[in-house]
Amino acid sequence: MGRIVRGVLLILLTVTTAWPQDLATIEQQVETLRARLSEVADKEAKLQERARQIEEELEPQNIERSVAGVGTTDARALRDERRQQIEREKANVEAQMRSLAASRASLEATIASAEAEAVRLRAAALGASNNPS
Repeated sequence: MGRIVRGVLLILLTVTTAWPQDLATIEQQVETLRARLSEVADKEAKLQERARQIEEELEPQNIERSVAGVGTTDARALRDERRQQIEREKANVEAQMRSLAASRASLEATIASAEAEAVRLRAAALGASNNPS
């Protein structure tokens, strides 16, 4: 997860601090950013599915089933322990989803900026070719 955030930040710094004046380079950067955005969307979808599964696991009858085969003298404590374990996993998944949402928003903003720069460069090139000095 941290690699994604670091990667996004690196791309953001590259794109925003030193805009290359070469249209092909910008278009290539946009494609790279779109690929990253696709990866983030895929990871978000997987995490959303896992969050749905966790919600099912948290249902009392499912917790009961998950510990039914374990021999113990304190079934209530075992169920509570299992519920807490699932809740910790849920919190972890939610944190990952928040991180990915932030990455997605950053990528979308960077893509929009890069596309705007590409449009500006195309317009400038078109203007230069229409107005030879």
